[in-house]
Amino acid sequence: MNIIDIENEFGIKFPHDYHTLSIPNEGGCMIVLKNVWYIPGAEDLSYYIKEARDSDGFPSNGVVIAYDGCGNYLFLLEKRESSDVEPDIYLHDHETLEIIKIGSRPSDVMKEIHPKDKFNELLGTITDF
Repeated sequence: MNIIDIENEFGIKFPHDYHTLSIPNEGGCMIVLKNVWYIPGAEDLSYYIKEARDSDGFPSNGVVIAYDGCGNYLFLLEKRESSDVEPDIYLHDHETLEIIKIGSRPSDVMKEIHPKDKFNELLGTITDF
C-alpha cells in the first residue's frame, strides 16, 4: 500500500507539499509543540484516519497525518466541495475537543522527520519539558 492507495480509498487528494516530504509511505516520528508525534506509514494510515473520524469532536472530513499515542491527532481537512485536502494543519485535542490550527502547510510543521527506527535518538533531542 502507498499514499496513492490511501487517496483512492478515501477519495481525497493530499496537498503536493505533503507528497514532497517523501515520508507518507514509510512513516516516522517528529517533535511538534514539544511532543513526539508518530507519522503512520501508508500501511497504517487508513486505520488512523478511520479511528480519528470515530473520535469525539474530530471532524468527519479530517485526514490524520500524525498522532501522539495519547488520543490527539494532527490532521488536514478535506474540502467539502472537492476531493482536495486543504494544506492547513490542525491539532485535535481529545481531552478538550479543541481544534487548533498550527500551520499553513505540512512542511511548516513536519520539519525534522525521523525514521521509525530512530525513535530513541529523537527522544534524546528533547530537552525542554
